[in-house]
Amino acid sequence: MSATLELLRPLPLFTALTADELGKIAELCVSKSFESGEYIFREGEAGNRLFIIVEGGVRISREIPGAGEEALAVLKCGSMFGEMAVFDRSERSTDAISHGGTTVLTIPPPGFRRPPGFNGVPGARASGGSGPREGR
Repeated sequence: MSATLELLRPLPLFTALTADELGKIAELCVSKSFESGEYIFREGEAGNRLFIIVEGGVRISREIPGAGEEALAVLKCGSMFGEMAVFDRSERSTDAISHGGTTVLTIPPPGFRRPPGFNGVPGARASGGSGPREGR
């Protein structure tokens, strides 16, 4: 679990958490691997989990009618993606595709919910927030 903690600790979403809170998040993380070209998620799907790249890369793109795929970014190891759809409780606005084979950490639903006190700014809490809690 220490490798998971080291991956989570520098991410802006988690920097304000105590060691105990971060440990609880790490316990919920599940590793998942994707072959190169495999979709991690597709535009329009429910945004019910975030992802952190452990190994490999992820191409964030969208389909442009009549033109094909438009690559918006290629993310590398240590990057987090998919979090805004989770916090906004919205559909995915892009596709995420494994770029050369990818391993990610994810927190499966219902393990991850909008942290109490989350005000939309990664790493910041609204007044009165107590941080993420397991099972909320």
